[in-house]
Amino acid sequence: MEKVDVDYVDGLKLLYRTNSTRRKGLLVVTAAETNRANIMTFGAWHVSLIDPHGWCFVMHVWEERYTHLLIGRNGEFTVNIPREGMKDILAYCGKVSGRGHDKFKELNLTAVRSRHVTPPIIGECGVHLECRTINKYSVMEGHEREGVRPAKATAFQGRILSVYADEDIAEDLKQES
Repeated sequence: MEKVDVDYVDGLKLLYRTNSTRRKGLLVVTAAETNRANIMTFGAWHVSLIDPHGWCFVMHVWEERYTHLLIGRNGEFTVNIPREGMKDILAYCGKVSGRGHDKFKELNLTAVRSRHVTPPIIGECGVHLECRTINKYSVMEGHEREGVRPAKATAFQGRILSVYADEDIAEDLKQES
């Protein structure tokens, strides 16, 4: 199916659509120097308009995650909204680390060259955002208590360079507008 550009605002609405949130997550793709891409399931994010950078996708990633290492190195990622029926893929990508697994290969997913960044998009997903990190900052999750240190994460703020979707989804967006 052909991927077509969609209006940023209409495309971003898809992140918050009822049928999108029922899927319980997005798939974020990062790439290593070896060009082997990694997929991570992601359930908490927000989008903001930050002038002069435009629309930004912000997510917190735990420091020990492989995705954290890869975004920290190359500063780019894609966000992919799964289609219905991808619940098992979301579950697997949320449980298995990309350090020792090629999730694209193991799940028989298609890595499609993205338009503006190095990490690919997932061909089987219906909507794609391409992002380049413009800011990152450390955050602590939780409070220090006896014998337990709070977890550390980084908030990656990625400028959204492009939003595009499968033709059927783009057509539905036009009809809704």
